[in-house]
Amino acid sequence: TLFRSPDEEEEEDDWEEEALRLERCLSYPEDKEQLAGSPPASPEIPDYFLKYDAITSPEQRQVYEEHFDADYTEYLDLHSKIGKVTERFIQLGSRMKKLKPRSEEH
Repeated sequence: TLFRSPDEEEEEDDWEEEALRLERCLSYPEDKEQLAGSPPASPEIPDYFLKYDAITSPEQRQVYEEHFDADYTEYLDLHSKIGKVTERFIQLGSRMKKLKPRSEEH
């Protein structure tokens, strides 16, 4: 058929919304201090809450900074890869919207 049901259209747009939500999370992560004041959204407690207490000394700050620096390069690499994959999914989604549903190209 040429027309899609509202349910089919909603399912098609769900992945786009999720990709945009992921992109926002990656681009604007919340500060740990903001999270510390409120319970986590999921039932699981993030591992960093268990591993890192509030900083109480210069030595503790130095240790935390060293841990951060050790993982930051890997984080930047993964962030870049996820951004490229997200962009690719957005491009593919745009192309799919232009194709006739249930066609061979679709």
